[in-house]
Amino acid sequence: MASDRDDVIVAMIPSDVVDYKILPRLPYKSLSRFKCICKKWHHLISHDVIFAHEQSCHGSPISFGCVYQYKHSINFIPIDTPGELNVCITSSSFFSLPDGTERIRITAAVNGLLLLFVQRKRDEQNDSMCSTNYQDAICEFHYVWNFVTKEGHIIPENDHRGWFVGLAFDPSITPACYRLVNLVQQQKGLQEEFSFEIYSSRTRKWTMSNHKIMIPRGKRISWDIFCAGRIIYWNCNPYALWFDVDEDVGGYTLLPQAENSGSQHVLGVTDDGVLTSTRFSKNDTITIWMMGKDGDWIKKFYLEKQSYMKISVKKQIQQLRLELLGG
Repeated sequence: MASDRDDVIVAMIPSDVVDYKILPRLPYKSLSRFKCICKKWHHLISHDVIFAHEQSCHGSPISFGCVYQYKHSINFIPIDTPGELNVCITSSSFFSLPDGTERIRITAAVNGLLLLFVQRKRDEQNDSMCSTNYQDAICEFHYVWNFVTKEGHIIPENDHRGWFVGLAFDPSITPACYRLVNLVQQQKGLQEEFSFEIYSSRTRKWTMSNHKIMIPRGKRISWDIFCAGRIIYWNCNPYALWFDVDEDVGGYTLLPQAENSGSQHVLGVTDDGVLTSTRFSKNDTITIWMMGKDGDWIKKFYLEKQSYMKISVKKQIQQLRLELLGG
């Protein structure tokens, strides 16, 4: 019969396993409380780069703020969220763009990854992976930057010109792999055919999806790409196209139509995954629509000029993106 004096076997977990394999998997609200336990954990959760990298692989938010382009660098303005975990990320430049950069466009910011479209003067020795405009000797390529690890990769050239490339990344499902999707457009009589060319960071190759979308031919400008985890949306007014990289399926829906001309739509997604469309009109009004369960658009908010404050941004800051880094 066992007695109270029997030896108890206790297994000790190494501290590095606790610090870098267990804690990063916890919800951010728990980590916010754990920061107060000791100075070591406070520094680990708030400032440790390796911890932040492990955390980013499990879908835990790292920091909230604005990503913007200023001249030839990408900058980040952190915004602390009261009551939530805010791992410190410097507000200074993340990196400087390659020498000879002529133009840059921020295409997407998703769960701690930034997708850039870069044009720079061609370098014969280093630019074998990107397309070239020989008339201007300009090299064009897409570039993916990881905010946490501060690592970047040039994306190899694809078979079709990549003007409308979106970024899909869900660290809670595929923490070590991101994908790009290029929207390829072809005229087919009175209709337009859209197909999807997919790049995987795991294979570093482009492949063409078998899924295609046919929509009526018309005049439209694809100026807005929105990325939400594994789903990418293209604003091709009057339509919104979408593609799910995990399910290899896509579709389209009509956007809410404006009564006056000159309106612009910006796509978004709520925390519950509901698609939204924010319409900016020439008469300084904002209308926000949410997609219902049956696929119809429901008007939720309408703001007139006197109801909101205009934000003046310097001309040098060409693009501004609000991003929840890390997942």
